[in-house]
Amino acid sequence: MTGDGLYVSDKNISIGFSGGTAQVSLSSSTNWTASSDQPWLTITPGSGKIGSSSILFTAKANPTTSGRKAIVTISATGFESQTIEVIQYGSVEVTAGNLKSILGSQLTNISELTLTGTIDARDFKDYARLYASINLNKYERRNNCLIFRH
Repeated sequence: MTGDGLYVSDKNISIGFSGGTAQVSLSSSTNWTASSDQPWLTITPGSGKIGSSSILFTAKANPTTSGRKAIVTISATGFESQTIEVIQYGSVEVTAGNLKSILGSQLTNISELTLTGTIDARDFKDYARLYASINLNKYERRNNCLIFRH
C-alpha cells in the first residue's frame, strides 16, 4: 500500500460487446465499498477491508449497437471516493460494402479490427483510403476471422 488513502489501479476500463470481465486492483487504509450505477455491470466483491484487494467487474452482453457506460464508485470513510469508468461497446453488423459507413468516424482510433462474416474489395478499398497507415498485409487469420493491425 502506498500510504493512508484509497487507491485504484485503473480509472478507465473497457469490455467487449459480448460481455465479460475486467479486474482492477485496489489498496485502502480502511474498509471500502463499491457500487455501479448500471444494472448490467456487477462488482465482486462489493466491499472489502484494509489492505490490497482485487475487484472483478462482470458485464452482461450488450444487446444493442450503441456503446454504454457505467460509473463504479469506490468509497472509504474519511477519504475521497474513487471512480472508474467502464465502457462497453455495442455490437456492429457489417455487411459487404458498408464498412466505411459504419466505422468512418472511428477509424483514427482503431488499433485492432476484427472482421467476421462477408466482406469484399469495397471494404478494403474504403478502409485503406480512410486510414492510410493500415498495412493490409499485416493480418492474422484466427477462427474464421481476419484481424488487421497497424
